[in-house]
Amino acid sequence: MVRAILLLKFEHIELLGGWFAGRLAEVVKVEGDRLAAEVVVPIPLHRERERERGYNQAALLSKPLAKRLQLPHKAVLLMRTRARPDKQVLSLEERWESVRGAFATRPSSQVDNVRVSLVDDSR
Repeated sequence: MVRAILLLKFEHIELLGGWFAGRLAEVVKVEGDRLAAEVVVPIPLHRERERERGYNQAALLSKPLAKRLQLPHKAVLLMRTRARPDKQVLSLEERWESVRGAFATRPSSQVDNVRVSLVDDSR
């Protein structure tokens, strides 16, 4: 399982994203209204990190998840406003602090009163 997660995160294997999305969809269906959302949004990478990596690994999960849940996939709702340090060198508390204020909705995004399911690949 750990190997599959690492392959998804660092090797751009879309089939793994679909497999993990299937497991997430099962959880959402079991939990029902508690996890109900109107739109699925991947946590964005900073543009430099996405350029370096070539893809957003959270989107490899969120796009097939949205399809399975028959919800819109809106990768453009959020943007990362600043990069954060590599999380392997941060404590859990430092990781939380590093994301505070690091995201914003795009100016044209309408998210008031919208239930959003945010998808991230980190723990």
